[in-house]
Amino acid sequence: MRGEKKSLVIKKRIPSWIPYSAAASILLVLGLSIYFNSSGYVFNKQLSSVPDHEIINYLQIHSTVNDNQYLIEHITEDGLQQVSINLSAEDIEHYINSTSL
Repeated sequence: MRGEKKSLVIKKRIPSWIPYSAAASILLVLGLSIYFNSSGYVFNKQLSSVPDHEIINYLQIHSTVNDNQYLIEHITEDGLQQVSINLSAEDIEHYINSTSL
């Protein structure tokens, strides 16, 4: 009996399909995130081809008072600098006088 080797049989505690389902889940999440991020890029690229005056005209026709509140709450410091960098006092006064809220 001393010379004989005993072999232990260890049962797998994890079923064989779990690693495959985990890998499939990771690939699904990765694929969906790549898809949705790339479609946003295409939208931004298409939007950049629209002239600024057309965007301004659209917003003047279709904006509401609630839009102003949303913009005030969500504008970032960088966004504010981009908007206000070339405004003079006369431009601001003209905007205030021409806009009815």
